[in-house]
Amino acid sequence: MNPSLDAEIRPQVSTMNTSTSSKQLGSQRFSKFSSWNSLTHALARLIHIARLFQMKPANRTSCCKGWHHCQAAISVNELSQSKRTIIHAVQEETYSQEYDCLRKEESLPKDSPLKALDPFIDADGLLRVGGRIRKAELLQEEKTLLSFLESTT
Repeated sequence: MNPSLDAEIRPQVSTMNTSTSSKQLGSQRFSKFSSWNSLTHALARLIHIARLFQMKPANRTSCCKGWHHCQAAISVNELSQSKRTIIHAVQEETYSQEYDCLRKEESLPKDSPLKALDPFIDADGLLRVGGRIRKAELLQEEKTLLSFLESTT
C-alpha cells in the first residue's frame, strides 16, 4: 500500500513546546483556595504525587501509581512540607531583596522592615528572626514556638 494515498496519514507533523517564565511557585495561585486547610491539603497531594514520580517503580505502593486521586491519608511530612513550601513562596516573593542579601551574606538595606529583627535563612530556606532566641541551645521548633509566644504576649 502506498502511504501517500492513505487519507489517515498526514504529511505534516506538529510539535508543541511549553516554557515557564519563572521557577518560583508564585503566591497568586494561592488565592484560588478558600482556606488555609484546603491550600495545604491540595499542595500536600501534589507533593505526594511528585514523590511517586521520583521513586523507582519497585518502591511504590500498589495503590499509588502516577497521577491519581489518592484515598490514603495525607502524611504529616507531606503536610509539613506543603506548609513550608507555601510560606517560602510568600516570603521569597515579599522579601526577595532580603533573601538575596542574606544568601550573599551582605547586610540588609537600610529601609528593610526586617533589618532590626536580625533575620536569617534556616535549613528549610525559610526566613526566621534572630535575636537572643537564635543563640539559645534549643531545637528550631522550640525556638519557633518561643518566638510565637513572645509575639502574642
